[in-house]
Amino acid sequence: MQESSNISFLGKIVMTRTALLVLIIGTMCSSVLAQQKPWSQWEKKEVDKMLNASPWGQTQSETNAGQVTAQIGTGQANQETTYNYRVRLFSARPIREAFARMVMLGNPKIQASQLTNFVIGDYSELIVVAITFDGTDRGLIGPLGQAFASATTGTLKNKAYIERKDGKRIWIEDYAAPTSDNTGAKFVFPRMLDGKPFVGEGDEFLRFVVDMDRGANINWKFKLSDMKYDGKLEF
Repeated sequence: MQESSNISFLGKIVMTRTALLVLIIGTMCSSVLAQQKPWSQWEKKEVDKMLNASPWGQTQSETNAGQVTAQIGTGQANQETTYNYRVRLFSARPIREAFARMVMLGNPKIQASQLTNFVIGDYSELIVVAITFDGTDRGLIGPLGQAFASATTGTLKNKAYIERKDGKRIWIEDYAAPTSDNTGAKFVFPRMLDGKPFVGEGDEFLRFVVDMDRGANINWKFKLSDMKYDGKLEF
């Protein structure tokens, strides 16, 4: 009788462990499936994460004290103002997928097939960094907008570059000011230097730096080891 009870008890343990294993495997499969969800099915929070908090899209926030003066009772006090630069590797496919999905979410009549050419665009010879910005102080955002709108390839010639860990730099090749499509200003760099890829899988990171007029200074590092997408390095 005791032996029968032990067998029954052991059987319950095996069954419990099996159920737990099935649950773990199921959870893992769900996670993999979530990662493989087509971009055309991304929710807004997934789009926002890709654009603003992913290996290909990050946010550089700046805070200035005393930029705005507010009335408090009968006195005055300085308030901090915050503004954000959204730094995105536009030449990386996942960023273009996120922009395409954002368009679809804004207009449900648009189908994914209509945006295919945009998503699969050929950037094999270019590295393109896109910048947008937002903030709490419209008085500050206005001058920043003017800085990006008035900049040219010539004025940025010695002010915008991509850098490797070893300090080697590649300078801007072209610049496009922001347009109404909300993808931001585009900083264009060649992928090749002296006949070889400037950045590859053996490199640790690439750093984007630009020093523009009106205090628009951006310095952001992208970690290459985190930038695998569908089995390949995307940047």
